[in-house]
Amino acid sequence: MAVRSPVLLVLVLALSGCARLEAIAPDVDPLSQVDAEFIGDWTPLVETVGGLDRFARTEGERLIIATEGGDRDFHAGVNVGATVPGHFPGELAVDAATYRRWFDQISDFGFTSIRVYTMLPPHFYAELRAHNLENADHPLFLIHGAWPPEEEIVTGQDFYDPHVIEEFKQELSDLVDVVHGNAVIADRPGRGHGTYVDDVSPWLMGWAIGIEWDAGAVLASDATNAGVEPYQGGYFNATADATPTESWMAMMLDQVAAAEASYGDTMPLAFVNWVTTDPLDHPEEPLEREDLVSVDPMHVRPTADWPGGYFAGYHVYPYYPDFQRYEPGIADYIHDGELNPYAGLLAKYAEHHAGVPFIVLEYGVPTGMAKAHEEPLGRNQGDHTEQEQAAINADLLDVISEVGLAGGYVFAWTDEWFKLTWNTMDYEPADRRAIWMNAWTNEAHFGLVASEPALATLLVLDGDGSDWPEHSRAILESEGAVREVRAANDEGFLYLRIVTDQSEPWHSEPLMVGFDVLDGEGAGLGTDSLFPSADYRMVIEGGSARIEVRSDADPMLNAYSRFEFFPASDSAPGRWNLHRLITNRPYVLHDGTETTVELDDAGLLHHGTTDPNDPEFDSRSTWFASGTTIEIRIPWQAIGFADPSTHRVFDVAADGMITYPQIDSMPITVTLGNRAFETTGYEWEDWNRVSFTERVKAGSGVFAAKVIELSR
Repeated sequence: MAVRSPVLLVLVLALSGCARLEAIAPDVDPLSQVDAEFIGDWTPLVETVGGLDRFARTEGERLIIATEGGDRDFHAGVNVGATVPGHFPGELAVDAATYRRWFDQISDFGFTSIRVYTMLPPHFYAELRAHNLENADHPLFLIHGAWPPEEEIVTGQDFYDPHVIEEFKQELSDLVDVVHGNAVIADRPGRGHGTYVDDVSPWLMGWAIGIEWDAGAVLASDATNAGVEPYQGGYFNATADATPTESWMAMMLDQVAAAEASYGDTMPLAFVNWVTTDPLDHPEEPLEREDLVSVDPMHVRPTADWPGGYFAGYHVYPYYPDFQRYEPGIADYIHDGELNPYAGLLAKYAEHHAGVPFIVLEYGVPTGMAKAHEEPLGRNQGDHTEQEQAAINADLLDVISEVGLAGGYVFAWTDEWFKLTWNTMDYEPADRRAIWMNAWTNEAHFGLVASEPALATLLVLDGDGSDWPEHSRAILESEGAVREVRAANDEGFLYLRIVTDQSEPWHSEPLMVGFDVLDGEGAGLGTDSLFPSADYRMVIEGGSARIEVRSDADPMLNAYSRFEFFPASDSAPGRWNLHRLITNRPYVLHDGTETTVELDDAGLLHHGTTDPNDPEFDSRSTWFASGTTIEIRIPWQAIGFADPSTHRVFDVAADGMITYPQIDSMPITVTLGNRAFETTGYEWEDWNRVSFTERVKAGSGVFAAKVIELSR
């Protein structure tokens, strides 16, 4: 398969779903050095067993796809979402042209299969079928998911509620019809609908139904339904020791199998699981909810009438839950001569699920400019360069293969702005999350493809500065030590360009930028007399820069004021604190050890270029200083914004109460030493539509090479 020349795509999307598309050829193709020539022919080879057609089956711990070029038994795939920036997943806003482009790029990356989570619009299936017909010897195989009525399960705490059972069974039957191009689905919120005529079942390698199950709902439902007889169906059974929830899983898999059998087809089936509800005991887990209840795939079995087989599918990440840090046999596991807790956990899963293929349906690490959790080997939840992300993902896939699992599906194809993360979600109301990009929310940056806001390709931090006059406006012009300040904004950042009269004066005295975003008194820049209303400030000293917040407005201190996490000195009046995020609360381990709070110094800013064509490119860069010019892009949350699209900021009171006041404009003052330069402040229009670019992330060739190596 030849590598196509990728394009960088600039999309302008309205909330109505209208789109304008412009293609821009990049200077550097991150996949240009990857040999994507597959060995053999991947055309599926169909056989009939027990009256049912199959090309995919399970044998022992392997999930096998029969092809014209031979059996394929390791599957490196990617999860494909249902949305783009400016939209939430339930809007199903990805259009046909985007899906078709994604499928071509996914194939070029070396992936042989994709996974989707729910019923998608008819054009998804039309474009997948068209892609596969045009690429018959290297199609994209499909693992399809199905969303249960999650809200009803979580609120009702009962999987056996008749409405839950009826609704999910109907969804599963409808989905099988959809995949076979034989459905008319009525309009309904958050699900695909329309007329489905495009049959993608010739490439359907399996089903993985369900979600990351809520542990509390599982526990409560098991108690409510204690004594339920293990489910016995025509194609799937629950074993005698199955819990009520596991028996419910068998019933739903039987529903899928019966629907597929009506079309004369069979293939491997699974239900989704994750570490929180895994069947293993983790006595070293410090948080009870993360080892509260078990859901065991080994308590569900296919009957002899289902020759497609059955597999276990889990979401498994290296940085959470925390028992991976402490549990003997995992925390101290040696893989390939090195400590590797992730390999230790997967090895335990392989042992427990002996006789059944195990596929990691989600794995990976995000990029972004901040993190939500740390892992001892540095495979953290966020704050990775794009090159680091690619290398870590390649290593994780290698581990998945080397411990003997049947495959891994990286999360995810593109960045998703709507995502929330536990340590930033309180500062960003969910109702507008899709309308702007929070660089500090790691969950929004798992993509192999970056979804970047509008000015990413226009205001490049590189020391040049010639692109600024066209895309920004002057908010200060003077004859003093600070000659000019220009400002601009997009969906992700406030941009500033500061020009001084001397070369690099910040090496001899601090240069500060103060931002007034909250009502009331602030704190001065350097001295109380210099911009005393400032709430946040950027400080540039020598070769380093940081974002600080005044102590009485420090969102982290106030949000956790009821705990004694931080020294009293952090709250001293007039003090400036580094803007930080919490990544782990203190807890007590089972041996009595008390841990300390873990923090991310998100306010420490990376210096470097944002030009992806530069060998020194770092996607986390927020400032570039050269000569008399400093180019800056500041993540909105770093200076207190909860929703820049509506001018809302977050105000965390001393008792932890969070409100979201609106401001009209933002006063900004720049100081150099003891000299202050007051700007006219910055104003911008609210927005309800977004502009963004798509770009294959830097370093992707490393991961793509691993995908191709393991898919040969």
